[in-house]
Amino acid sequence: MSLLDEIDPLKRAALAELQAAPDLAALEQTKGAWIGPQGRFTSLMKQLGTLQKEEKPAAGKLINAAKAELEDALAQRRGALELKAALPRTLQTSRCRVAAASWAIASAHPGHRRHCPRPSARVGFVVADGPEVEDEYH
Repeated sequence: MSLLDEIDPLKRAALAELQAAPDLAALEQTKGAWIGPQGRFTSLMKQLGTLQKEEKPAAGKLINAAKAELEDALAQRRGALELKAALPRTLQTSRCRVAAASWAIASAHPGHRRHCPRPSARVGFVVADGPEVEDEYH
């Protein structure tokens, strides 16, 4: 099996492992195994010297494209896992027993922020005091 034939199966295996990582620690370990300094794609880059002169540019482009795709998948998975880690299973305040995922997806009612400042802050809301309604009459 030539070096060019190894790239696509390795990329698919790496993408599958990145998507299957259950937490951030496992994701970092998977990153190191594939695109880290001792990773499989790094070793493929080191093997470029054994190829013939005509094959090197094509192999280098394929490996770099695969690494870029893996880095994109890594960033997406890291974002999803960080969001999952930041959101509690359920919000603990009695007035805000809402599934945590709905806080990330839907906009919370402004009145809820007043009662749940800490959980709201964890998902990106800012608690600000001020008038509830501003119009010409008020």
